[in-house]
Amino acid sequence: MSSSGITQDELADTEEWQRHFPNSDAIWEEAYDEGEPRRSGEPERPALLREYRRAEGYAAQILEWYERELSGRGWIRAGDVDRKFLGATYRREGPRRNEQFWVVIRNREAMSMPVRGARHPGTTFEVGYQATTAAGPTEDP
Repeated sequence: MSSSGITQDELADTEEWQRHFPNSDAIWEEAYDEGEPRRSGEPERPALLREYRRAEGYAAQILEWYERELSGRGWIRAGDVDRKFLGATYRREGPRRNEQFWVVIRNREAMSMPVRGARHPGTTFEVGYQATTAAGPTEDP
């Protein structure tokens, strides 16, 4: 961690970020260092990596793969993304930083089997990883 906060490069170097659903390709991405201004103007500015990926796998396969990968590295499933989207969020808290990871299925055709003999339509999904520096104990003067 740099003196100015967590960097996008630090997140990108983690095994969690380097492992992706097999045979998936990144089609869009964004990344920010902790504290770096965003287009959204949100007051909280964690270090952030976010990608849209495309793969020939079903939504359930993708979500199960990430569940196995993340739970094996100490991540705790925090819940579903929300009522409108199929996906899951994970968290991991440590003495130096708090982390969140999410997977969201972004296209509806991936929810069901294709017509017999048809090629899988491909699944577009979002993966995101963010981290903030954990507040340390305060020292008395």
